[in-house]
Amino acid sequence: MARTRTAVPPARTAAPEHPADRAIRLRDRSALPDDWHADHAAVLLAFEHYESGDDESARAALQAVGLRSPFLEWKVLLRGLMAYSAGDDGRALENWQRLGPDRLPARLAAPLRAALDPAFKRSQPPAAAAALERQLDVLTSDGLLAGLRQLRADLSRDRSLTAAFRRAEQLLPTLRKQAPHLVGRLANCFYRAILTHGEPTDLPRFRKLFGPPVDDPEFHRLEAQAREDGKADESADRHWAAYEVWLGSNPPGWPADVARRARAMILHRMAANAAAQADDPHRELREMMSSFFGRTRSARKPAPPPDPTPLWRRAVELAPDWEAPTRALFDRLVALNKGDEAERVALKLLEHNPTALGAMSALAGRFSQSGRAVEALALRVKALAANPLDKALRVAAAYAYIAAARRVAIDGDLAAAARTLDAGRSLCEENTPAGHLALQSVVARKAGRADEANALRDRALAVAGGRLAAAFFLVVDTGLLKLKPADRRPAEQELAAALAGPATALEASLLYAAWDMYFLEGITYRGQKTQEKKIHALILRTPESDGPVMDFEMLARGVAFRNEWKLTEKLAGMLREKFPDNPLFPLLLAEAEFAKADGMPRPNRVARHLRDAAKLAERSSEARHRDLLDRIRHLQEQAVHPAYFDDFF
Repeated sequence: MARTRTAVPPARTAAPEHPADRAIRLRDRSALPDDWHADHAAVLLAFEHYESGDDESARAALQAVGLRSPFLEWKVLLRGLMAYSAGDDGRALENWQRLGPDRLPARLAAPLRAALDPAFKRSQPPAAAAALERQLDVLTSDGLLAGLRQLRADLSRDRSLTAAFRRAEQLLPTLRKQAPHLVGRLANCFYRAILTHGEPTDLPRFRKLFGPPVDDPEFHRLEAQAREDGKADESADRHWAAYEVWLGSNPPGWPADVARRARAMILHRMAANAAAQADDPHRELREMMSSFFGRTRSARKPAPPPDPTPLWRRAVELAPDWEAPTRALFDRLVALNKGDEAERVALKLLEHNPTALGAMSALAGRFSQSGRAVEALALRVKALAANPLDKALRVAAAYAYIAAARRVAIDGDLAAAARTLDAGRSLCEENTPAGHLALQSVVARKAGRADEANALRDRALAVAGGRLAAAFFLVVDTGLLKLKPADRRPAEQELAAALAGPATALEASLLYAAWDMYFLEGITYRGQKTQEKKIHALILRTPESDGPVMDFEMLARGVAFRNEWKLTEKLAGMLREKFPDNPLFPLLLAEAEFAKADGMPRPNRVARHLRDAAKLAERSSEARHRDLLDRIRHLQEQAVHPAYFDDFF
């Protein structure tokens, strides 16, 4: 708000009072020494000029007051007031902070200083701080401030905005006169309030009071956001589409590049809405129930949701360097079995945005699953170079080195395989030492270096927790590289014995990750499904073993990450009994229930598991457990009302 001329307030003074302060307060110099009279007159004259709005004359009058004058405090006070009136808060504080706390000018400046200097206000006793706030109200209130405070209260209440519009209508003439730059900010406050708790009748009131919003003249953006909040995605998309068309008309105040990015954001949002509708497992059930309960009177079948693919394509065209729509389009095309087009889309993004790590990782995964492990490795190394300390990228790069070496070894180039394994040695030893040593052993045995192969095999089997994973790698890789039966048989016997025996949670986790690695590489081999069954059986025996709870958490998370929900439910149920104070396992039970293959989870069971998980997470002293609360609350929100009843209750 523009500041008016602010006079110093009257102040009660405590004895003894400085003679100069008393003389200024009483405008009486009779008790002063003769050589103080000139400075006294200069200060009074300067205040007269200031109150009349003539700051230049006030400054000129103050020039007579020197650094050793007893009236220097008043000179500094007035300089601060002039800066404050001009809106230069920094200069005002700079002056007022120099005032001696035992002098009257410091006490006179205190209300204004407290408004600008939070640290100064906090340093005051509570009673003094409250008194300063009251004095500030007296100094600055002209009716507008109080009205704006009441208006703030009206807008913050979750009720009709009628009273707020009525009050704003009364305040706007004064606000336009005193602080015209704040009118737009007030309009934005009303715009936001309409979105959160407004009514359709508020839109014409807004237009009448403030005029059409510059950035949303037809309220399409506001309508779209409000309808999204009300879960009316189809009608929201109609408004988003209209707003996107308006942005494409080169509206004033919108630089071309900003408008293009805004249009891309809208199209990306519309595509995400369409994809959610298309992928909704309860869509047909809701439509059937709507018809049954009379909500849909027409015999015509409801229109299918729009195809999100062209919307994402347009978003990518408008913002070719923005990763979000490209990544969504990539995933959509892969799901539609249009992998070649998906790859072209991702490669195009990397031309515009070489450090788009998400797209880079997705493309690397695509290359890996289609057997192009060497190309996948190149992308993983590039991603790691962009963020070398990222743990997930380091693990992915380690796996990629092994996958690339395995691929070239299968193709018969053992020398290239050895070079690749050597290049990734440090990463692999850090993240997957058993797999790295096992493949080195198989490559050495294939090359006829039996002693080296035996030594590497022994080292692989000796990796902490890696006994089962190493045995598994040795068996599968000897088969893929087509070693002689005499070389394969000992490894197969060793793995069979290991799978039939006991295992720790860590050993089971590393074994399951090793088994999954071949699927990520798109590799199939004889006996793969049989091994899967044996590994699942071994995992379900691990709760009988001892070990740190972190190892069991890692195992359960790994099973859930691979969407093995039946196995997750069994394992989490056993671990729930073994670790009754751990919130992860009831959470996983809830997630497994949500993911029932028939799409019909039992809400009461989900709610019970989530309630238990929330209580345990809140009581836990472990940060990793408290971090589960956001996920738990998100699932609780979904569990309150089953999705297929949303239209009726």
